[in-house]
Amino acid sequence: MTTTTVLCAVPYGYDLPCFYFSDMETYEEKLAEMKELDLKQNLCGDYEHELQFIDGEHGSQSLLDSCEDLDQFFSIVERMESMDTNELAALDWLIDCRGYDLNDALEKYEEVYAVEERPEDYVYEYLDEIGYLSEMPEHLQSYFNYEAFCRDLILGGDWDAHEYEGSTYTITNACCL
Repeated sequence: MTTTTVLCAVPYGYDLPCFYFSDMETYEEKLAEMKELDLKQNLCGDYEHELQFIDGEHGSQSLLDSCEDLDQFFSIVERMESMDTNELAALDWLIDCRGYDLNDALEKYEEVYAVEERPEDYVYEYLDEIGYLSEMPEHLQSYFNYEAFCRDLILGGDWDAHEYEGSTYTITNACCL
């Protein structure tokens, strides 16, 4: 289920109302109405305003501010609506932890392997997947220190832990990005 992204055009002058919109068509219609009202009330017709992010699952004020125009904002939000939570966490990790700008992060997020699990928990599954312990004699496997191995992966930069929307994600190819 996708939620509607709601933005608000807030005029700089106090004598004109703001308006809410969720798409370019509505924005352009209401903007034309506000310019007409501004022309009648102030003999100006500019309706100078700022845009504010009000609500929506995939947008934010910082995303809105980083976009060149509204078309780009709505295009990015539409793209984000098609992403799963692991992809959104990967995108967020690239921007927050690696310092990518939005456009570069959108090109690179598919290369990030993010798992919604704490590194301390995921290390067991990871070692099983790669068969790392299968070469070790069974009677010695119980002595393997999973926590230390996980800590070494994080401290060595191979893995990273990232908080996204209340969940912890393990980034398992952090050193490659």
